[in-house]
Amino acid sequence: DPFYSGSRILAAGIYDRQGNFLSGDAVSVRVALEPQVYLKGVAQGGVLRQAASLETDLNFVAEYVKYEITNLDTGQTTISGESDPLGPYQWDPQLSENGSYSIRALASDCFGKTYYSPAISVTVDMEKKFEIRGVSQGSTVDRPVTLWLSTNFPISATEYFLRDPQSKREFKLASFEGYSSYW
Repeated sequence: DPFYSGSRILAAGIYDRQGNFLSGDAVSVRVALEPQVYLKGVAQGGVLRQAASLETDLNFVAEYVKYEITNLDTGQTTISGESDPLGPYQWDPQLSENGSYSIRALASDCFGKTYYSPAISVTVDMEKKFEIRGVSQGSTVDRPVTLWLSTNFPISATEYFLRDPQSKREFKLASFEGYSSYW
């Protein structure tokens, strides 16, 4: 932790089960941390065809991390909110965001100083994604469910249909302008 930088005494003690001191030692040390931040979850020159789970590899205790994602084609930069330095950050680009990107992690210490990882260049090449949620393939619907769509592109209208696989008859359940779920 950068908080402990400087001259310090590092001590270790051995105690028995009753808490009696048995032995110990102490050494004088100087803590001179040079914070380093590395981005994990994407590879230099890689191609992303699905969501990326971004993480950091740090040699210090960070208060939080953010992720800086720059679209190299448009110059637009987005910085994520504060994330747990030990947890993943899910980046799920939309179909319209295909292109070249530079990504780096920004880790902040207890003093508010920010350290940057080296930038990693990737190409986003998402395919159109469209999935019905709320039920799964082959499931039995025995109670009310909410159906919704998971897509990576804008929706101008939503229609839900129920089809009998034997008779091939279709029943329109609902129709909406734009995106909407259906109960």
